[in-house]
Amino acid sequence: MDGVAFRRNMTEQLLISDPTLRSLMFNMPGPISLWNASGEPELMNRLSLDYFGKTFEELRHSKEVLHPDDYRAHIVRWESALSTGIAFEEEARLLTGEGAYHWNLLRWFPIEVDSRQAPRWCLIQTDIHSLKEWPDKQRFANAFLESMIDGIGAPFMINSSNGNPKAANRLLLEYSGKTLEEIKNWQNNDFIHPGDRQRGVDAWEYSVTTGKPSDFEARRRRADGAYRWWHSHGFPLRDAGGTISHWCVIHTDIEDRKQMEARLLASEQSLKQIIDSIPGMAWSADKAGNVDFFSQCFVNYVGIPLEELTSGSWEDAVHPEDIGNVLATWKKFTEAAATPGEVEARLRRADGSYRWFLMRRQPLRDETGIVRRWYGLNTDIEDLKRAEEALATSERNLDQIINTMPAMAWSAYVDGAAEFVNQTYLEYVGLSLEEVQGWGWTSAVHPDDLPRLAAGWRTILESKRVGELEARMKRHDGAYRWFLLRASPLHGEDGEVMRWFGVNTDIEDRKGAEEAMRDIQSELAHLTRVMTMGQLTASIAHELNQPLSGIITNAETCLRMLSADPPNVSGAMETARRTIRDGNRASEVITRLRTLFKKKTAITETVGLNTAARDVLALAAAEAQRHKIRINAELSADLPPIRGDRVQLQQVMLNLVLNAVQATRGAADEHRHVAVSTSNDEFGQVRFSVKDYGVGFDPDAIEKLFSPFYTTKSDGMGIGLSVSNTIIKGHGGVLWAELNNGPGSTFQFMIPANGADQLEPSALMTWMPAPGSTRPMDNR
Repeated sequence: MDGVAFRRNMTEQLLISDPTLRSLMFNMPGPISLWNASGEPELMNRLSLDYFGKTFEELRHSKEVLHPDDYRAHIVRWESALSTGIAFEEEARLLTGEGAYHWNLLRWFPIEVDSRQAPRWCLIQTDIHSLKEWPDKQRFANAFLESMIDGIGAPFMINSSNGNPKAANRLLLEYSGKTLEEIKNWQNNDFIHPGDRQRGVDAWEYSVTTGKPSDFEARRRRADGAYRWWHSHGFPLRDAGGTISHWCVIHTDIEDRKQMEARLLASEQSLKQIIDSIPGMAWSADKAGNVDFFSQCFVNYVGIPLEELTSGSWEDAVHPEDIGNVLATWKKFTEAAATPGEVEARLRRADGSYRWFLMRRQPLRDETGIVRRWYGLNTDIEDLKRAEEALATSERNLDQIINTMPAMAWSAYVDGAAEFVNQTYLEYVGLSLEEVQGWGWTSAVHPDDLPRLAAGWRTILESKRVGELEARMKRHDGAYRWFLLRASPLHGEDGEVMRWFGVNTDIEDRKGAEEAMRDIQSELAHLTRVMTMGQLTASIAHELNQPLSGIITNAETCLRMLSADPPNVSGAMETARRTIRDGNRASEVITRLRTLFKKKTAITETVGLNTAARDVLALAAAEAQRHKIRINAELSADLPPIRGDRVQLQQVMLNLVLNAVQATRGAADEHRHVAVSTSNDEFGQVRFSVKDYGVGFDPDAIEKLFSPFYTTKSDGMGIGLSVSNTIIKGHGGVLWAELNNGPGSTFQFMIPANGADQLEPSALMTWMPAPGSTRPMDNR
């Protein structure tokens, strides 16, 4: 924007919105208003509104304020003034707020703020109703004129038709500190800065010669000797014949504006340096989208002179395959929505090579929301484009890998709903991706496994950790196969889960192998029980001999009592009851033996560990007595029940008790006892412990203690502890051994109570040794 255009724009803005001029107009000591070329008021001061007694909106389109007899003459003068642009004055009767018509002197003069627009008209309104009846009208007019000029709230002067000053108001005289005679000689004294004086003389002579309004800026001397910038606006007053009778000049102090312009210019220069220095290609366009500015970075990159770029040559720098899309996109943003936008295109570098750029544009709106300009920035995204292509290639490769891998891969949202499954998954279940997404994948799970799977999946989601589940899934042909579902979370920087990823692996064959292994283990466990019973043959015989001997003795006694004369019936009945008791004792021994010898598959049931322990201790009691070893039992009274196979658990307990008895056979008399105890803890685990004071075991053999076929007995086969370890693991527990802090060792196992979760090894290790630990225990 050149200097003249800038000043015109500033003048226009000041006339409309400058608070000083608005304050000036509203505080003038007389009615004054601003009118457009259509004859409508744009601005009226307070005295104008008070004079008519109406609001601004009521006066805008009202024709009643002008006397009907004066209206036609006013229209003729007004249309003549519009065609000639010449100021005029007239006398007309105006309707006051009191309802009476008063004669007024109306002085109209044009104010040209922009040569491209019709001038505005300023009306100075003077009530001359009393003057019409004043005997000395000329004296009254002169006095009134002097009073009115002094009342104008800005430096003001009236010149003759040839431009010579005739009168100046008080503000102008006080500001300059000069008399009217000194002001009249302004072309030769220091009233105007010497550097601006000739320019002011030339501008004033041009206006007086041509009759056109005068606008010029110059530095004027203040009374204290300082020079400040002033804007002087001179406009002619014409008589009824159109001849210039006077010139009015209004002066405005624009020193602050000049300083603002200087700062603005410095700011613009600084901004231009910043724009030219940023590593981006900046540009701007007018409200229609025509680009009129390019940063130096843009000019250097494309190698096209700035003049050619602003004339439209910038389009030549866009790749021929992209220019159509760029222009269409800009047109849509400019005409349709006038919204920010961006488009990608290739730009030709000065060396002829093309690189990808992201072109962004942003509108600049005025206070009413109308777009005044567009600003844009082109950012080099060539490397980003290449990275995106490499990423797309990587994604395609990854997609091929995922869809061809021989496993069912999937991903899920944070809430567990399926997001994606691979092609292998879809082909197996015979469903589409849309049918599987969300919770549709559950339709492929075996109905018997679904509740357990849902509960396990919910537990994994809440734990936010890796987890595994097993379930049967239906193949597209209707057959079910066992799968291992392994899920792993993807955590964000804040530690929260963003996604779940998983793989379903077919374990049908493994399940079959596990079933076969369980059958083998069951056979081995049964064999172990048979061998254990073999070791207890003497004890079993002794256990049975006692009730059988009692039965025979009681039978003989009963016969003698019945043969007596008279027969001892009451004694015979008591003897018969003892016979029945001994028979029941023998029956219980046989029942326990049959249970341990019976070959059957494992049955999960609710087991009271104390009850099972008492049965085991009853079987082992005879063996302990035979070797003169005392078994001390300390069973916890508040022991919760467990879930498991009673026979298998009793097999483990019997094996541990017999091992302790055998280990204590060679001990000194004070150590010939075995301590058996049960207890529970805050983790919901139930413990069974057997402590002996025998020979103990070699700490170096701890790793092999529970291995198959390892034994420290001369006649042992090395399968008892191995089978016991397998049984306890199958019940979700752990079996381990410890050396006492003295003679002997302690063997014990722990199993989750009914309803308790299985403890992970890491949790168990916080308060107990690992299986096979050799940590010493005290002798208490």
